[in-house]
Amino acid sequence: MQFKSCFWFLCSFVLVVLQVEAFGQPGIKGQICNKQGNPLEFASVYVKESQTGTITNRNGNYQLNLPEGQYTIKYQHLGYKSEEKQITVGAQVKTINITLSAQAFQLPTFTVSPGDEDPAYEIIRKAVAAAKYYRLVIKSYQAKAYVKTFTQMEVPGYVRKLSELEEDDTTGYFVRETVLKTHYIAPNTWKTHIISTRNNDQDTNSTFNDFVIKTIYDPDFMEGVSPLSSKTFRYYKFRLENSFVEGNNLIHKIKVIPKAKSKMTFRGNLYIVEGSWGVHSFSLSTFAYPGEVTLKQVFAQIDNKVWFPVNHNYKLEGNLFGLDVSSQYLASLSDYKIELDKELAYDIKSEAKQIDTTGVGNWNNKNTEEQDSTDFSDINLKSLKDFNKAIKKVQKEAKKKQKDDKKR
Repeated sequence: MQFKSCFWFLCSFVLVVLQVEAFGQPGIKGQICNKQGNPLEFASVYVKESQTGTITNRNGNYQLNLPEGQYTIKYQHLGYKSEEKQITVGAQVKTINITLSAQAFQLPTFTVSPGDEDPAYEIIRKAVAAAKYYRLVIKSYQAKAYVKTFTQMEVPGYVRKLSELEEDDTTGYFVRETVLKTHYIAPNTWKTHIISTRNNDQDTNSTFNDFVIKTIYDPDFMEGVSPLSSKTFRYYKFRLENSFVEGNNLIHKIKVIPKAKSKMTFRGNLYIVEGSWGVHSFSLSTFAYPGEVTLKQVFAQIDNKVWFPVNHNYKLEGNLFGLDVSSQYLASLSDYKIELDKELAYDIKSEAKQIDTTGVGNWNNKNTEEQDSTDFSDINLKSLKDFNKAIKKVQKEAKKKQKDDKKR
């Protein structure tokens, strides 16, 4: 029995996920698929009026409780064009099936000359300079969360024998679902109240905060080097893949390429909002024992300039003590009450000076540190309202300097 307890303890080695519970009340339900009819798992369903949401399950199905009334529902999935619907919820659950089209990307028009750097670098510089603002702008928030963790382990014969499992027990499963309320007060106070929990073992602990408090705006995101760290150019190269319009926002898809394979670095795609230079979403992978971890987050726009992560999807695949492990962490927050620091002063001058430009590469992947010479000397922002004006000024001055250099 000791070996069996040890086995289930190993199955508890997981990541974690969030969402909102929905049972027996008026609301909406349905299935989200792509144009080929394939279900889209872990798609985001977001209600603008109530700032609530949920995610689809592995079969693309969703259900969300809503009081009677009129709502704007936003359906979203990485790689697909988001869709909004105006709906009316009555006394009964309303079925709404959604088909999402593949995202229609458009590569911005620009002229590439020998020695020019990839346009992604200018976008990343602005996003790095804005990162501190986004770390500090949320003073507090309260939210309801649904946490679901699923772990699957392929069990070798010798482990089955030692653990006293049946011959047909070739796969071990661990599932946990937790509904909770969380309250965050800046800078680092967290309060969590578990409403209910269901699992198939005796462990009722929740590691909710261990994952939710991690933000890509932190320089040491997930104990690695964030692509938005001030030292990002030491560790990464960037490429502008394409751009697309979502509502009134232009979103840039940036390819993140680590300069060396390391557990400290990430690779994948980072989506940045033009103008506010905040994160729209990301899909990044890194190496961590016992395998590879893929991290996905989808943000919702809660203010003209501020986006907040509402859906988390983390997946681990690897080998733990001879066992093939696949662990899924899914997350969704709802019923948000978010307080922003509207008076937050933002000094882009000092933040820009903190950006380490060592290793900045150009279009031809050559070392061009001297290209990162934008002058921020006379810019001091007092609020985010002035941020976009300052960025345009910086961009204009940078272009002017580039023209002057070519004339020489």
